[in-house]
Amino acid sequence: MAQGRNWKILAATALLGGLSGCATISEKSCAYDSWYDVGFRGAMKNHDRADYLDDILKDCGKHGYQPVFVELARGFDEGTERFCEPANGFAWGRKGNSYNGVCGTAEFSNAYADGYRLHEIEVRRSDITSRLASIRSRLEEIEEELDNAETTEEQAKALDREYARLRRERRDLNRELEALPVV
Repeated sequence: MAQGRNWKILAATALLGGLSGCATISEKSCAYDSWYDVGFRGAMKNHDRADYLDDILKDCGKHGYQPVFVELARGFDEGTERFCEPANGFAWGRKGNSYNGVCGTAEFSNAYADGYRLHEIEVRRSDITSRLASIRSRLEEIEEELDNAETTEEQAKALDREYARLRRERRDLNRELEALPVV
């Protein structure tokens, strides 16, 4: 029995650790899941303890089920212990997940912050790469418009200004991209 519970804990950790969302529960979960597992999963999703437990009691009550609060709370508390491990904090931050401050240790907070910084770098790198592709495309369009015999002198001057502005932006973005740490 304990071995089965450990397997369920590991599965919940692996599959649900990085997810976040609302604190609702299906009627099927109210009927068939152990209350310990329901509590554990809620903690691994970084839910607020009081809100989550209240939501489970209400939602399952609507479906005609009465959760065993002691087991639900025990699962949540043990899930919180697992969630608050520094390695999970780093992984949680690296995924860009928000953190509600449930873990009271500096180790977790620092690991989460380190992971979140890496996430922000990855997002910025992606944003720059996307913007550079847009700039490249627009520069090609401008070159075609400038080569078009129907482009007026006034339009050509405006296109030249835009072209110069985009080239400066491209240069600055490339510099920023080069300066970003490799993650």
